[in-house]
Amino acid sequence: MLPPLSPQPSATVQRRRTRSASGLTLVELLVALALMALLALMSWRALDAMVRTEDHSRSHAHAWLQWQSVLSQWQTDLDQMHPSGLLPPVAFDGQVLRIVRPEANSTPGQPPALVVVAWALQPATATTGAPRQWSRWVSAPVTQQQDLHSAWMSAQQWGRTPTPALQQQALALVEVQDWELLYHRAGRWGPALDAGTAPAQRPDGIRLRLVLPEGQIVGGSLSLDWVHPSVGGGKTQ
Repeated sequence: MLPPLSPQPSATVQRRRTRSASGLTLVELLVALALMALLALMSWRALDAMVRTEDHSRSHAHAWLQWQSVLSQWQTDLDQMHPSGLLPPVAFDGQVLRIVRPEANSTPGQPPALVVVAWALQPATATTGAPRQWSRWVSAPVTQQQDLHSAWMSAQQWGRTPTPALQQQALALVEVQDWELLYHRAGRWGPALDAGTAPAQRPDGIRLRLVLPEGQIVGGSLSLDWVHPSVGGGKTQ
């Protein structure tokens, strides 16, 4: 007897086998590409968010480090104020704060040369209402009384009507909208206004108030109290 014949596969089964052997259809390929594009877009957005967050954190940290450096220099200048006997160690005329202090790199064993340091707000641009630059000016080191007096007057000129030559001795530090200074004398705070031409009583403390531009990383207002080292142990509050 002849063996029974095997049943022949139907036409539907043959078509399925043919499609499996030939790979993905066009529709399936398009769906796969769309899914891959969606995954790539989601990955890019996540990576972009991480980069933006890192840039913001870096900018924020840089801004605070800059402010810490500026305020540290402010405190150092006040800590180092020097009673020359010819001029007040510190004086504020409403626009310019001037300080007499020893040169930072004085030679050991020799009388220190003196410098005049000035702090003032300088226009950043000619635009009215634009933030100004809180700037610091330093004179050349001097050892003679007449040179010290000349540097004292130059510091005031720089803060009010600076010349190109005087601007070369200055450094713009941070943007500030406005500022105010108060002196602490005889147990109370009062306006920090001095004649600035003769030795005066040294203040026990100086209160700095800064109005910062809006929209900056460090904005709003800032208040800092400095206490003379002989009164407060060299600490700034």
